[in-house]
Amino acid sequence: MTETALFRRLARETPRGWSRLRFELDVFRDDVRDRRQRIELTRDGSVRLADWTDDDWVEREPGEDMLEPRLGVPMWDSYHGPSLLAPRELADGFGWSWPGEDPETLPGPLRFKHLAVISSGGRKMLDAVVQPTDDYDPLCPCCPLLDGARGHVQQPPHKPAKRFTVRLDIATGVCVIARPLDRHVGYGHVLRRFEVDP
Repeated sequence: MTETALFRRLARETPRGWSRLRFELDVFRDDVRDRRQRIELTRDGSVRLADWTDDDWVEREPGEDMLEPRLGVPMWDSYHGPSLLAPRELADGFGWSWPGEDPETLPGPLRFKHLAVISSGGRKMLDAVVQPTDDYDPLCPCCPLLDGARGHVQQPPHKPAKRFTVRLDIATGVCVIARPLDRHVGYGHVLRRFEVDP
């Protein structure tokens, strides 16, 4: 299997390989950290959440615990959470169906400029630089993984990003990094202290 096929399979076949995840989520806007959260969640939908506020962690209720129905993963605050836990939009998108077609044979929503297996934090990951095509179709157009991409995304007021760095954890398929490489073009995220219970 090629690394490109492995990337798409990881994104498509998630969620799997975990019963509980713990991580810190840094969300960036225009290359500046916009917020930091500490999150612990389980496959059955329970979520514990703390926000980094005034140099300390402040726990809060994430809202009603629920599962995103199409993906079967916990949701908190917005659809960005389910998207990074099960990043199918990086493999096929959500507005497409192929009766009788094998999605492996279709071009997909990304062009790969770089793709390599790396080790990060003691875990094997697929690290990529990608360029979204007009077929990029996120789970939610208001909070896509690749903010500012052309395609089926609500266009931001700034110039669209052309290239993104994306990193998938090979064991779980979770998208641990998705950030525009073009400066000052929108949101991105990085998961830190990523811990997995199988």
